[in-house]
Amino acid sequence: MDFTSLQTPPAGLSEALSQAGAVDAALMTGLSRLPEALRQDLDALAGTLAHSPLGGLVADAVSRLKRSEFSASACLGLAAGRSALFGAAYDALREQVHGATSDEDDTHLLPTGDDAPLLGGVQQWLAELAVAGLQNLTEANLMPFASVQAQLQARASLCNQAVLLAGFCDELIAVLQQKQRAGLPARRWTDLWCASMLGAQGITSAPSFRTVSGRLHPCGVDVRAHRSFVVATLWGVLETNGQLQVVRWPFASWKVSVLGPDEVWRAFGSVAQPILKALAEGKALALEAAELSRAGDLTVHGEASLAGPSDPFALAADWAPVPALRATARHPVHLAEMVRIEACTIADGLVQIGTVALPLALDRLAGLQAEVEEKQLGATTGMIALLRWDEGWRLQPLALRGSGKLKAGLRLGQGIAGRLTKLKTETLSQLEERASRLLRA
Repeated sequence: MDFTSLQTPPAGLSEALSQAGAVDAALMTGLSRLPEALRQDLDALAGTLAHSPLGGLVADAVSRLKRSEFSASACLGLAAGRSALFGAAYDALREQVHGATSDEDDTHLLPTGDDAPLLGGVQQWLAELAVAGLQNLTEANLMPFASVQAQLQARASLCNQAVLLAGFCDELIAVLQQKQRAGLPARRWTDLWCASMLGAQGITSAPSFRTVSGRLHPCGVDVRAHRSFVVATLWGVLETNGQLQVVRWPFASWKVSVLGPDEVWRAFGSVAQPILKALAEGKALALEAAELSRAGDLTVHGEASLAGPSDPFALAADWAPVPALRATARHPVHLAEMVRIEACTIADGLVQIGTVALPLALDRLAGLQAEVEEKQLGATTGMIALLRWDEGWRLQPLALRGSGKLKAGLRLGQGIAGRLTKLKTETLSQLEERASRLLRA
């Protein structure tokens, strides 16, 4: 791809982010105490979206909030307006990478049924947080939600909402415990608030899928976690019927906060074993009758088997990218476009690609930093990475090649299997044994 095209932000991006920032300021301050300047900013948001499908909803929400009508439905309209701005930013940034695309969203909201009262309670609680102001919360605002969280976790259909709110509450409580009010992450907290508010509006249908068989060439893993949940994703290239498609193979688990960065892999059970073995041995995986969703996510039934040596750098470069995310999830923070860079150098945290220099996103290598040493980065001449956006484009390494020890290549996650065999702690099994004793008592 032409990385020089990434040097100029898309038209209108800064304006969209500025208007979204006004919503952030309003939610941090508290909807019940908005100064005149923030009221005018909300009017401007309604004006920007006036001719969009959300125009009426957002205008009505802003009008009611300015009249101190702090209903959950008004807060929902505010969340929808802000999310529309970030959705437009996501589409514009993704178009920079792939050019004009015509990805369609085949998901929709399903009726909430028996979950409606619970989800309605979630929205009402979120509205109360917004009225108080995210920077002004006390223990009294947060602790009553514990029982609702337990109910969410008990319902498989609400797992996504439970995971999101668990992480959000953990962050808010941590700030309360430290009594730290300076430098609060306004955009992140408002992102979480908006995603939770929209997520409680309905249950998103599963995307369509097709059955696939072929060879999966692992490129590296990406890990995301908060204190009670972890998601690991294998990024790779699926070779089937002569076609190459970038795919993700995600697997997730609830966890306890005391698990170390390597121990969390035990929480996945046997599902992660073939992946870790393939990464450790530099081999491909043979898939039979796996499911590939419209979103580019793999579901593998049964155990994948090793299928001989694999070098993702030796594959043809015409990979089909993963499709765009569903509409409600389109936000620049979720951009992750797998790219292969044939020639580059790395120094001082910057990847030099011809005349373009992009920062490394090493902070995203949760639990995997030990696999990428400064010496290896200095010897890198090519890489496969996730192109991320965080106030500018950055590169999160998945695989490296170069001189010295990198001649055979390095894929993120290839050292996990070896570290697990040497790990002396057995925190997970000990906790499971104690839980079993309590249940037997």
